[in-house]
Amino acid sequence: MEFTIRSLMGLEINQAKTKYMICGTKKKHVENVFKVKHVTFERVNSFVYLGTLIAADNNTSAEINNRIMLANRSYFGLVNIFKAKNISRKYKVILYKTFIKPVLMYGAAAWVLSKADELRLGVFERKVLRKMYGPIYEGVTWRSRYNEELYRLNDETDLVTTIRITRLRWAGHIVRMKESAM
Repeated sequence: MEFTIRSLMGLEINQAKTKYMICGTKKKHVENVFKVKHVTFERVNSFVYLGTLIAADNNTSAEINNRIMLANRSYFGLVNIFKAKNISRKYKVILYKTFIKPVLMYGAAAWVLSKADELRLGVFERKVLRKMYGPIYEGVTWRSRYNEELYRLNDETDLVTTIRITRLRWAGHIVRMKESAM
């Protein structure tokens, strides 16, 4: 049975949609339910807020994996365009920058990247770049492009470096923020 709590201000809290999470390293033993009057709320270890996965242990690897999965869906929606021979590389790069990269980098300013996360992001980026730029014909055989060739052709900073720059830009905003705004 679903209940709502109405506050003096008219705010309604829906029992089915409201959960709670305890963050931090020193978690006290707390019950898995929280009761207010006749309404109980479930405790969770992670939840999605504004499209970003928030975890109680502040581990961003799950969010990064989720972002890679969503960007992969965008990529597979466009894979026929990336394979097309009659579409120029210039337009393929524009599609990558406007449809795939923003999906992948959403919320990246708050990510803490581990080496494993960096490797997964690099693998995904190179997969897309290999599809955009295609193989090379050498003599009698075709071969995939080497990583250095992909980055040289792309002429952009790689994804991990872009994420680091984004994090530094965000940290600069935080440092310059007035005390009253915090």
